[in-house]
Amino acid sequence: MRLLTAQEIRAQIGCDFLVGGSSAIRSAGWTTQMQRMPELITRGPVPGNLEGVRLRPRPEAVFDTLLSWQCPIGYESDGLLERGSGWPVLMPEMAIADALVDRLRGGETHIYDPDDLDPEEMGSGAPDLFRQALAALGVEVKHVPLAPHYLQVLADEGEPGVGRVGPTS
Repeated sequence: MRLLTAQEIRAQIGCDFLVGGSSAIRSAGWTTQMQRMPELITRGPVPGNLEGVRLRPRPEAVFDTLLSWQCPIGYESDGLLERGSGWPVLMPEMAIADALVDRLRGGETHIYDPDDLDPEEMGSGAPDLFRQALAALGVEVKHVPLAPHYLQVLADEGEPGVGRVGPTS
């Protein structure tokens, strides 16, 4: 099965989209977990569906906020960003924040558990970017269930064996 281009997807769903949720996390290389279908965040509701992907609508204002959090490289379904496909993809910190906020509001965006993330693949700025992403979505860490657990992993401050690879230094 051929991977559709960004233009083909836009033509089929009739609106802009971003790769989000677990798909953005996998694409960034922050996990080795596999996902069956890409998760696409859409500008508003989309009539119908697109075979082989999960469509997750966002209000226009939220989608506009997400647009400023795009990764400049693009999406690759196998997690290898250097071969970007042209699909716009959220930065992983915002992908986590957006998925958690969406689930808080009754949505179904898939997100990997904190212990499925690999802290060795994250930059040192990940905790601050995650906090900024939540703030951009209008929430604080303390108001989002599980956000403190993700923050621990992003900061690599979890208990040994929980969201941590190898010993601390």
